[in-house]
Amino acid sequence: MKAPSILVLMLSFFLISCDGGNSSGGKSIYTPINAADFEKSGSSKAKPTAVEKAPDPAAPTAVAEAPKSVDGKTIYNRSCASCHNTGAAGAPKVGDTNAWASRIAKGTDALIQSAIKGVPGTAMMPKGTCAACSDDELKATVEYMVSQSK
Repeated sequence: MKAPSILVLMLSFFLISCDGGNSSGGKSIYTPINAADFEKSGSSKAKPTAVEKAPDPAAPTAVAEAPKSVDGKTIYNRSCASCHNTGAAGAPKVGDTNAWASRIAKGTDALIQSAIKGVPGTAMMPKGTCAACSDDELKATVEYMVSQSK
């Protein structure tokens, strides 16, 4: 066997065995050279098989967006319940009419603004734990919480 043949076989073995650092779930992005066909040609100038192109790591990836038109109950369960079901950090529990009475008395618009802008001096930060929520989604969530707390 000629020296270039050995080199090509060794390189092929290396690429197949280490998979080139590929993280594609075990599927190699390299197409191995068929050694038998290479040896039959008797030439070190045999054409290698095509190699699949690896994905460009610099290519932009899709960014998950907040779901559109989600109802208040769904957002509450996903983003608000961890505090407002337990009363964590002084959050009024949904369903506790005494805790919500003074808040509801201020009006729904004031509660919506508190949800959007946060409440200074408390653990209620702007948009709570739903930074991706729109103002309309927060409004629906506040309305749901109030309806459960009257």
